[in-house]
Amino acid sequence: MTEIDKEAEREWVREQIAKYAAVFPRYNKYAEVLENLLKQASKKYAPSATVQVRPKSIASFAEKILRKKAKRVRSGFQIIGNAS
Repeated sequence: MTEIDKEAEREWVREQIAKYAAVFPRYNKYAEVLENLLKQASKKYAPSATVQVRPKSIASFAEKILRKKAKRVRSGFQIIGNAS
């Protein structure tokens, strides 16, 4: 891998982390809503159930993207799309 390729790879990783950080509040809110919904349902259908939710932290996302980058195919692959 050339130095240009390495820099392009680093830039791609930075972009993906920035995109995830931008949408992270949505995942956090989604986790809250989902937790409330599942707790309500579990009271009725599975009273002894334990409900736990958490969005993947930004640091955990960054670690995962670095671990998985060797396995991905560069052709058009994007982990996080445009957050519009």
